[in-house]
Amino acid sequence: PPVAAEPEPAAAKIEEQPPSPPPAAQAAPPEAAPPAVEEAAAPTQHIWQRPIIQYIEEPSLSALKVKQEKEEEMKKLEEYWKTRLRQQQDEHIESAKLREEEFKKNAGIVNNLFIPANRKDVCKSEKELVKDCYISNKTESLRCRDVVTNFYNCVSDSRL
Repeated sequence: PPVAAEPEPAAAKIEEQPPSPPPAAQAAPPEAAPPAVEEAAAPTQHIWQRPIIQYIEEPSLSALKVKQEKEEEMKKLEEYWKTRLRQQQDEHIESAKLREEEFKKNAGIVNNLFIPANRKDVCKSEKELVKDCYISNKTESLRCRDVVTNFYNCVSDSRL
């Protein structure tokens, strides 16, 4: 009912004076209403942010305990992997030594199986004759046929 009563006097004033200040007075109360809404919203945002900052700055005791337990667990795991790596390196070195010893042992056996044959000079004079013949007949190597045949027969006889 009061809202309906106010427009009638305003309408009467408008008829008497066309540029009247009451419409400006009516616009002022709506402008005052939005700051009240902003003031109500501002504390809500401030209250919402404060706990987040608190949790970031001050970790709880349970969080510190969990962190300490995880650090201890990481130390145990690190120690475990260090010892395991050390064991594997030791095993690798040991197996490498065994392989080297086996190789040397087998190399000795093979060397004994293949004893070098008699290393005396066989058919030394025939060899020198073949060399001299090829040197003197550089362009006509077929002239050394008889000398090469003698050397071949000498070598064949020495093998038996």
